[in-house]
Amino acid sequence: MLDVQFQTQDDQPRAILREIADVAKVSAGDVGVSVARYDIRADYGTREIRVVVPASAALSLSKGFITPAEFIDNASVTLDGAPLSPTYQ
Repeated sequence: MLDVQFQTQDDQPRAILREIADVAKVSAGDVGVSVARYDIRADYGTREIRVVVPASAALSLSKGFITPAEFIDNASVTLDGAPLSPTYQ
C-alpha cells in the first residue's frame, strides 16, 4: 500500500477530493501498480479526509482512462473515520 498524507488549506470536501485525485494521479505515474492500494489522507484544520483506492484506479486516472470523479467513485472515502456522504463528493 502507498500511504500519502498532506495538509491542505482548502476546507471544502469536493475541492479536497480533487486535490486527492491530483496526488493519486502524480503518484500513480511514479509508482504504478507496484502496490495494491493507495491510501491518501488530507488534513485540514482538525479534520481528515481519507481515500483508499485500488492501484488500478489510480493508474487509470494517471493515464486518462477515467475522470477524477470516476476515481472517487471507485474509492472508499471517509471523513474523520466515518463514510463521507455522496452529496459532499
